[in-house]
Amino acid sequence: MFFVIIAICSSILYGQQSEEQDSLDLVFRNQKHLNNKIETARIIYQKYKNTEAQFVFNISNEVLELSKKENYPIGEGIASRFIAYYYRFKPNIDSSRFYFNQSFKTLENSNAIKDFCETTEEYATFECVQGNYDKALNIAEQGFRQASKIKSSEQMVMCLNRKATINMDSGNFTGATKSNLLALKILDTTTLQLAKLKAISLGHKARIEMLRGNYELTLQPLQEALNLLITLNDKQWMTVNYIEMGNAHWYLNNFNEALINYNKGLTLSKELKRHDITSICYSNIASINIEQGHYKEAIEVIKKSIEADKAIGSMINLTIAYNMLGDAYYNTNNIKQATKSYTNAIILADSIKASDVKRDGYYNRSKAYKHSGNYRAALSDMEAYTKLNDSIFNLESDKQIEELKTIYDTEKKEAAIALQKEEIKTLNIKAKNDKLTKTLYGVGMLSFLTISGLLYFGFKQRLKKNKIEREKQEAIYKQEIAFKKKELASQTLHLVQKSTFIQELKENLEKIKQSPELFKVEFRRLVMLLKKEKAEDKDWEIFKSYFSEVHNNFDNTLKSIYADITEKEIRLASFLRMNLSTKEIASMLNVLPESVLKSKYRLKKKLNLAKQDDLNTYLNSL
Repeated sequence: MFFVIIAICSSILYGQQSEEQDSLDLVFRNQKHLNNKIETARIIYQKYKNTEAQFVFNISNEVLELSKKENYPIGEGIASRFIAYYYRFKPNIDSSRFYFNQSFKTLENSNAIKDFCETTEEYATFECVQGNYDKALNIAEQGFRQASKIKSSEQMVMCLNRKATINMDSGNFTGATKSNLLALKILDTTTLQLAKLKAISLGHKARIEMLRGNYELTLQPLQEALNLLITLNDKQWMTVNYIEMGNAHWYLNNFNEALINYNKGLTLSKELKRHDITSICYSNIASINIEQGHYKEAIEVIKKSIEADKAIGSMINLTIAYNMLGDAYYNTNNIKQATKSYTNAIILADSIKASDVKRDGYYNRSKAYKHSGNYRAALSDMEAYTKLNDSIFNLESDKQIEELKTIYDTEKKEAAIALQKEEIKTLNIKAKNDKLTKTLYGVGMLSFLTISGLLYFGFKQRLKKNKIEREKQEAIYKQEIAFKKKELASQTLHLVQKSTFIQELKENLEKIKQSPELFKVEFRRLVMLLKKEKAEDKDWEIFKSYFSEVHNNFDNTLKSIYADITEKEIRLASFLRMNLSTKEIASMLNVLPESVLKSKYRLKKKLNLAKQDDLNTYLNSL
């Protein structure tokens, strides 16, 4: 009887929702003026963009065509933004970028500044997700400038919040903090009307500390934000806040508290019918179960996550979920189901060109095949994995190399300009001195007193000459420093490449361990790899040498202050001193970003820094 009641209630709710949707659709079609249709389309977009995407897409297309027909650019810009959002979650990256760009260009020079700011906020979010951080920041900054012109606190804070999240994702915590503090400063002067934005900004403040490894500093702003959201009864942002609180407790190893918060978020997301947030909650709960070895519980939760992903058509989340499901089955020794899940992940990843997820699927399925004794299939999957891994690494390496080349060229030009300025300065001094010397020599022929003056002048000239020589030496020293910086960048790249070699060596050894029959095939490859790497064994020592010259014996300074500091901690401190992001350090050390965050947290504690102290700032001050 209970299940029947639930079914009836669900049917009633669905009927109510369908009636409301039909009612809005009818209102939209009966309106004669384009502006009225646009305002109704806004309501439809805000209410149904995450639950009835196709309905919103159809309405948005009608608004776009009508706006073009009546030559109304603002309507075109608004409709293009709605369509771009739809394609973002298909996902259809090219179409989404096209329509965001159309909306941006159309609204940029219009008087609809609020709509332009909303486009920049969503467009910047899209580019940030694609990893185009500089472009995303530029878009958000343009939105902020336009909002500043009309002194719209709401739009200014919205753009500042986006800048903060972009900086967080790119590892620029200083930039994130600046944007976040400015947003909170603006909000301190506003009324309760913008309490929601203040809660969001407080959430960003917590996330910045979380990413910096200061997990204990995250709970207070999150609780303050939650109190505001409860007052506003804003269930959507309450859901997000519960997820963030769950993340904070997870990092603090408070798994029970983390689960409590994830489940609160799950309850609210179901109530809101936000399948995307529901999927996140399920994934986080499953991850904790896997972390604690509760694989059977994890399997049930992941299945629910998959259903939520299917409901919103999130293919990328679905592929990740299938990989996770395969891992859980593998750990319960259900190899048949594990293989099936990995295969689903590979097929889906291939359909959306998600190379990294597809690569993981091949690697995992290879293990499953090997476990079941299907060595031929295991070898085939491992070869596919290796090929994909090499392809992905080459793309990433090319990007890193181009970035290093840009740094090199920039520093080279700066050094050349500085040297040119020094030469001009030296020539000016020489010309001035020559003129002065001739004058004094002419006068010096008149008397002994003048000769004495000349002797004194000659003494001063030597002083000036020595000064010029010192300036030349300083210029040469600056050039040497610039050279050392370039070498340091080069050595950094070598270390990135070396981490890849170690990973490749590890994988080859794992192959031999798991499949002894591959020994003959892989042994020669291992010997060649080792020979190739032998010449680079001193990479870290060379890196230390250049780093010490550029950064004034940084490692010795650390050792003199903290005698028990380890070589591993010195290496991490050196990378932080170079302002490398967490993701970059993880790549160089061949570990997960979470491991780097935890290492930074331990290093900060070892250095006896207070909670409010910034680790990067402290290391740069040494």
